[in-house]
Amino acid sequence: MNNSNSSTICIDLDTYSDRVFENDNDINDHNLQNLFNKTLIHHQHDDDDERVDEKKMDMVDSRLIYFALAGSQSFNLHQQDSDQDFIGVREANIEDVLSLRGVKETIHHLKPDITIYELRHYAKLLLLGNPRQIESLYTDKFSFQSEEWKRIIEKKKEFITMVTIDHYLSTIKALLYGINSKIKKKQEKEQRRANGQEDDKKKEKSKREKRSVENNKVQTLLLEKKKEKQEMLMMELESRQTVHKKAYHASRLLSEVKRMIDGLEPIVQYTDDSQERERLLEIRKGDFNHQEMQDQLNKQFNEMEQARNQMTNSYSQEVDIKMVSDWLVSIRRQSINRYQGYRYSWPNGETEKSESLRLQAKQLMQKHGIIGELIYVGESGSNLYHLDKTMDSEQDIIGIYASSTDEIVSLLPPPTRLDVDNISPNLEYIPRNNINSSKSTSPPPSAKKDITTKGMILYEVGQAIQQLIHGHYRLYDCLLADNTKYQSYQSPAWKDLVAKIMINNNHTIAIDNNHSVDTKFTNLFNNRIYAQNTWGIAQGEYLRARILLGLKKPPPKLSKKKQMKLEKRIQEQGNQEEPVQEKETIGPNVTFQDKLAACRCFYIAFRLLWLSKSILQGNQINLHFDDNETTKDQKELLLLFKYPIKDENQQSLKIRDEELVEKIDECRELIESLILPLETFKVFFRSDDIENQLHDLFNPWLIKIRLSM
Repeated sequence: MNNSNSSTICIDLDTYSDRVFENDNDINDHNLQNLFNKTLIHHQHDDDDERVDEKKMDMVDSRLIYFALAGSQSFNLHQQDSDQDFIGVREANIEDVLSLRGVKETIHHLKPDITIYELRHYAKLLLLGNPRQIESLYTDKFSFQSEEWKRIIEKKKEFITMVTIDHYLSTIKALLYGINSKIKKKQEKEQRRANGQEDDKKKEKSKREKRSVENNKVQTLLLEKKKEKQEMLMMELESRQTVHKKAYHASRLLSEVKRMIDGLEPIVQYTDDSQERERLLEIRKGDFNHQEMQDQLNKQFNEMEQARNQMTNSYSQEVDIKMVSDWLVSIRRQSINRYQGYRYSWPNGETEKSESLRLQAKQLMQKHGIIGELIYVGESGSNLYHLDKTMDSEQDIIGIYASSTDEIVSLLPPPTRLDVDNISPNLEYIPRNNINSSKSTSPPPSAKKDITTKGMILYEVGQAIQQLIHGHYRLYDCLLADNTKYQSYQSPAWKDLVAKIMINNNHTIAIDNNHSVDTKFTNLFNNRIYAQNTWGIAQGEYLRARILLGLKKPPPKLSKKKQMKLEKRIQEQGNQEEPVQEKETIGPNVTFQDKLAACRCFYIAFRLLWLSKSILQGNQINLHFDDNETTKDQKELLLLFKYPIKDENQQSLKIRDEELVEKIDECRELIESLILPLETFKVFFRSDDIENQLHDLFNPWLIKIRLSM
């Protein structure tokens, strides 16, 4: 934009005026940047909560990509009293972009109407072909354009697609619906008036007027009549303005659709000598009969719909998502490259076994087309708990990797979880019909439940952190494992995390063979969410075991109040014998395989219930079941459930049916015994407080990883 012969103006958004610039010469790069900055500062405390500083950093540290006058003045179709609308695109601070919480996608100021989109959100809207976004690509006058913006408008013709035309038509259809509804309501009102009908509101007002006359409140009556007349005039004016404004927008968009169907680009900004401009201004001023205008617009819309269905030109169905994504990634990559802080390295394993694990994990990533770096991979499951008798069975392995940061910030987000057979796709909604890239157009199959998946499972680091925050016990195992006893690959990033979440408290955790620290994990381990998650999974396994064994669903546990009422009723009955509760027995149709599956459920349930109890009691958490007095009995029971077969040929188990039923009762009692502690923890440890603490713990670490790639 040309900044010559212009001046700096004072901008005050607190006045909530409909206009900012009274003189076109004042709409220059400097003043537009000033308005952009003032808007960000004004809205730095949007959605204000206890985390104001984080919100403020997101807003104020933004970089301006595009900012322009929008609406009627931008189209050169404004009137003297027209409002001023503005549209902008900002690039948020890269550390906020890469954080767990992300950034605010849209900032909206009411008066004047200012809408500022974060870069990635704007890129997603471009894929939809929304008229407002397409118009911004064709707006040169009264705009600030960065070099990054100029690169995308060089390709603006590629955004004229069938999807774009369809979105224009759907916008017009919504405008016509509003016009038709307004005109219909007005006609119905006139018809009632012609028939001498009055609605309930007017009848009530007439009664009030009569009472006022009767009470000699003549002055009050005159004032009410004057006020009513003013309201009717305002309503009529508003109705005319609404209909005419909608009609002018619909007519303008219909003209743009016709141009696109004819293979031309949108006009957007009309010249002063344009006949089309004169016609649109006449519609806006209301120089047409309502019915004629309605009929003409509906006719034009039907013609455009028919023409669109008969199109045979070379428009693509939708915009090339890879082209838009590459533009977005190139801007993000510039910001990442400007980062001057320490970056993690990604070395090979330190031992033969750890290097073997690293290579296995990398091969799984390559199999699923994942570009990234491995953060951690280690043994999991029974071997980790010292509950694997054979030691030569297939090991369960858990790992965490970081996808390429370029993919993370792109419009083609990578999967969040891998196992040998499946990947879990990223569930973020990206508006597109077909992915115009080498990736599969059909969604990949979802991965199975983690507790039943065997072999290797890898989590993308962002997903892993979210799962940890919500108490994922298998990922907690990775942090709790004694890495001098079990094999694992640990990158410098992983060792940095383990070191950061410790404080001194005589709790030795081995980082590797050469390093250990006397520590206690902060709220990460002794938190209610972790306990609740393990308890919930255990309860699910317990209920599944009951179904497998042909047992009825257990009755709900009585509340304390109902329990007291029951005891009181028994006392009032005197010497009457209390009914004997029927003892549960395993169903007659239960097979040997059902019993094996039930034992597996009990193996998981008991171990997790003991873990939940340990968390709630604030004890040091030890994954290892040793032969000492504390865990010997627990270990024996778990091994009985893990290896229950006595004679496979005879299909007999080491545990008798009666003992299985006893263990069912024991498991239920253990579940019920933890309900009150969990409820108590809810009072003292709110979930949102715990999640905020864990966000603060993991967020800097995640950002550092993303900036290192």
